[in-house]
Amino acid sequence: MRVDLRLLGPFTVTVTAPDGELPVRLGPRQQRLVLAVLAWEANRLVPVERLIEWVWPDEPPRRATQAIRVYVSNLRAALTEAGIAATELAMVTQGPGYLLRVDPERVDVHRFQRLIGEARGGPDRARIALLEEALALWRGPALVDIATTDVAQRLNARLVAARSLAMEDRFDALLRLGQATELLGELAIAVDEQPSRERLVGQWVLALYRGGQKDKALAEFRRTKALLADELGIDTGPELRDLELAILRDDPALRAPSRPEPSGKRLVVPAMLPPGVADFTGRGDALSWLNDVLDRPDRPMAVVISAISGTAGVGKTALAVRWAHQVREKFPDGQLYVNLDGYAVGPPLRPDQVLAQFLRALGVSPERVPVEPAEAGGMYRTLLADRRMLVVLDNASDAEQVRPLLPAGEGCLVLVTSRHRLDGLVALDSARRITLDVLGVDEAVALLGRIIGEDRVAAEPAAAIALASADACLPLALRISAAQLIIEPDRSIADYLDELRERGVLAGLAIADDEQRAVRAVFDLSYAALKPDARQAFRLLGLVPGRTITARSLAPMAGCTVDQAGSLLDQLAAAHLVEELSPGRFGFHDLLREYAKDTGAATDPEPARDAALAALFDHYLWTALAAVERLFPDKSKVLSSAQAPPEYAVSFPDRDEAIAWLHAERQNLVAAIRSAAETGPKRIAWMLSDTLRGYFGNCGFYVEWFIAVRAAIAATDPATEPLAHGSARFGLAHAYTNRNSYAEAIVNYHEVLELYRRAGWSRGEAATHINLGFIDEELGRLARAAGHQTQALELATAIGWPQGQAVTLGNLGTLSLQRGELAAAVDYHQRAKASHHSEVGEAGALLYLGLLARLRGRYADAERDLRSAADTFERVSSTADQATALARLSAVLVSTGRLEEATQVARRAVERAGMNPSRRVDAQARNALGVAHGAAGRRRDAIEQHELALALAEEFGVPQEHCVALLGLAENRLALGEAGVATEQAAAERAAGMALADQALALARARGFQLLEGAALALLAAL
Repeated sequence: MRVDLRLLGPFTVTVTAPDGELPVRLGPRQQRLVLAVLAWEANRLVPVERLIEWVWPDEPPRRATQAIRVYVSNLRAALTEAGIAATELAMVTQGPGYLLRVDPERVDVHRFQRLIGEARGGPDRARIALLEEALALWRGPALVDIATTDVAQRLNARLVAARSLAMEDRFDALLRLGQATELLGELAIAVDEQPSRERLVGQWVLALYRGGQKDKALAEFRRTKALLADELGIDTGPELRDLELAILRDDPALRAPSRPEPSGKRLVVPAMLPPGVADFTGRGDALSWLNDVLDRPDRPMAVVISAISGTAGVGKTALAVRWAHQVREKFPDGQLYVNLDGYAVGPPLRPDQVLAQFLRALGVSPERVPVEPAEAGGMYRTLLADRRMLVVLDNASDAEQVRPLLPAGEGCLVLVTSRHRLDGLVALDSARRITLDVLGVDEAVALLGRIIGEDRVAAEPAAAIALASADACLPLALRISAAQLIIEPDRSIADYLDELRERGVLAGLAIADDEQRAVRAVFDLSYAALKPDARQAFRLLGLVPGRTITARSLAPMAGCTVDQAGSLLDQLAAAHLVEELSPGRFGFHDLLREYAKDTGAATDPEPARDAALAALFDHYLWTALAAVERLFPDKSKVLSSAQAPPEYAVSFPDRDEAIAWLHAERQNLVAAIRSAAETGPKRIAWMLSDTLRGYFGNCGFYVEWFIAVRAAIAATDPATEPLAHGSARFGLAHAYTNRNSYAEAIVNYHEVLELYRRAGWSRGEAATHINLGFIDEELGRLARAAGHQTQALELATAIGWPQGQAVTLGNLGTLSLQRGELAAAVDYHQRAKASHHSEVGEAGALLYLGLLARLRGRYADAERDLRSAADTFERVSSTADQATALARLSAVLVSTGRLEEATQVARRAVERAGMNPSRRVDAQARNALGVAHGAAGRRRDAIEQHELALALAEEFGVPQEHCVALLGLAENRLALGEAGVATEQAAAERAAGMALADQALALARARGFQLLEGAALALLAAL
């Protein structure tokens, strides 16, 4: 028997026996911390005073020394009970303290440090093997689950630094072996986690350069330089600066070394499996069956699907997760996991929601995730085609929910759990099925012993067998019973059984196949043992449509404070009626959810249940509104936080906390919208969907956006609720607009106009005209665009909506600019600036006033306005607008002959654009850098930037920057042709330049870009 102590991540002690690895139950947190401290100081004496300092760093109790003695005694008993021999692990008393005798190799912290030390020096392949073995031990910082925050942070400082150095040493070795391309995914994640580590950034930049992404490599350097300057007030070190210069010169020394062996392309490697059950017992036959399916050499299908079905509460998820962890090393490209919510209170997850989650986990940026399920499925299967990945689909409702999630790669395996047999998967997709039965009586008794202690079971063997039979040998029922016995440590098993008998719920359960009656019986007893307020909280949780709940969300439902709600959740967790899935976030088994819902229906009047659910939804609505207003204050919405009832008036101190809340609750918010659309209150569906429009759009969660707006549309009646239905359809039109699906957007916007007119909501009408005008401008229909913007201005003026007036004046100014009417454009933008009531709005007007000043030759005014705008946008972290201001400032500097400064400013624009999902701004910044390079005579560099801008503009439908890129390419190709005079290459450059200029002219005329049309004509005339 081997013992292992793991301090990196949650503290655990396990023993490895012939039947597998088993956890050792160590008791409460402070008792576990005593053993963890002794393991940290393995084979060294730890005085009692130091143990007290670790366990009670702030204010130890009066009898702290006696408490430490009790903890040590209890730990010795637990280790002995687990069968751990003193030769493997021994807690020894020595004078004023204790010492843990153990092989340091059995303690992951010491093994981690030993491996890192051995990895210093030696050949790269050996170093990589040692470092990867060390890094694989890291499950997270040490002791964070049992020590106070201050103690854990103090202890982890050196460990975290050692891990970072080990990661960087490994990256260096792999780069030396020529594996730059394979490292891109890992390095991207590492730099995102530690963006200010210059060595790590240097490795990322070098990998990008060797992977053919020179421009992105330089952008990453500039991003890091700005980050260090802004947050730390320092400049980059000499190594990183030297690397930048070497990349700019294309130094041959940077070339990748010859590769000793080919290697496949690496994806981001997801590891989404949830933790396994600590007291997992039995299931040896099922685990062997699964291993046989996996290992068979003659697998008849490309994707093997093991559909585990059986009675609810029988332990399907526990088995699936246990086996998945055991075989994860056979799937080195990652493990995907999702709970499909097939039996939740709210609607089950749709396949397109799951595909979006999986694609994002595989490294696809949110804005690139396809909205159409067929396209998303195609991208998913493409990414997994040549990979060895394990996909766990938990709690599937039916085969149709699963089928779109099946990859096509031979190396992938999908494991599905469901209450149903999923015959369709077996018949049509060659799935193999194992039907899971309840535990055997011996296994059930063993599970009880592992949870409540072998000594208690040994003291009452007959009662333990009777309890196992009474619980129908169902793992879920057994765990609930065990939780009650743990809460009451002096209570006998027989006494617990007597109470069940007194309630008259055990008749026939031991011999009948009614497992669910057995589960309900145990639930009844555990529920009855709760205090009244905890029972009410449990019933309320049965109403929640999302998968998780926090104290902050439970409080309005229960009519209590957040602290009181947190205490209620802790009580339910102690009774094993809910589970803390992550810090502060709770969920529970589907059967418990059903029991809570049924108990609530039988106990609480329907109006009370409706009021509690409405309180939860109102909490979601008004908190989401506060978060969105912190992040996107200029977005037009039906609601404003000024309308919030006093009990829901919340605020977020900063943007980071606001976005963190929205990300954490996103699935619950979508579930609330879908639930409200189906069962009410229906107002929540459209109000919450409308509120989240800015979040979904700006953060690129388009799949969730379309689900939300379509649910909102279904929940509203256009005949009787024109405002509600118009708001929902406006969201759909806006989503189509963001995806450049203009035809669908226009149809919906025109329906919205009619609905808003009927509702008398002029502000919504104005916003709709603004968006229709934007589409017409994008399509080159400038007269129609001006008509929409004029109508929007009239409506905004009539209702006294200054933000709407400012936006429409600015849009009319932009249209005048495109038509070459500079004086009118200046007037519109000056009026827009005066109409704005925020510095951000004024800065937006300065973007165009600066551009107009440059076009009119007033360079000092242009530089002043654009620098002011750029500074404002930097202060408010509006990276897209800052990039636009810098791009236009670069053009001013080009016009005044300050070419090197113009290049530096344009590079900063590219860097800022890269921090935002807007591809229009990215294309604009690259065009600006191309112009600066071209003006300085760096024609090849200019062409590279304009080609990047052209690719972005073509892919994402940005016609104006498309035209600018064509003009830039034409000008630089022609210049290269002139420089070459008589050579064949020069003639080809001139021909390419003329063709590009013709394309630019045709595009400018088709779109009505008169300024760009004039530039194209001037270029062609010069020939």
